Amino acid sequence: MLDWTALEERLDADGVARTPPLLTPEQCAEVTAMFDAGGHFRSTVVMARHAFGEGCYRYFADPLPPPVQRLREELYPPIAAIANRWATGSASAASRPSCPGCWPSARRWASTARPPCSCGTGPAATTACTRTCTAS
Repeated sequence: MLDWTALEERLDADGVARTPPLLTPEQCAEVTAMFDAGGHFRSTVVMARHAFGEGCYRYFADPLPPPVQRLREELYPPIAAIANRWATGSASAASRPSCPGCWPSARRWASTARPPCSCGTGPAATTACTRTCTAS
């Protein structure tokens, strides 16, 4: 169980917070191995084609692998609550994320299982979307 009070305080103070490990080493290896295996993803984006740099990212197909689904269910509601507070302007400007469209829209999607990202990269719960948004 994560200490969301402490994580929120770190996010407000620094704009970033570190969690303890969220997956076991075995779960990490399992999810990592899926990247090169077929059938787990609904689409692949080659970043160079879109002038995003080098590499690629992939969106999992439904149903999500159990470790990914568990993380989505456990992490998204508290993260959305923090984003909603930031979107209302009650957090300091220094601690608000840099993706101008993503966090305000989180308010509309706080109760949904698969929120879209305003930056257009896909579901906000994906690592690719998070990296794209925070790099803006």
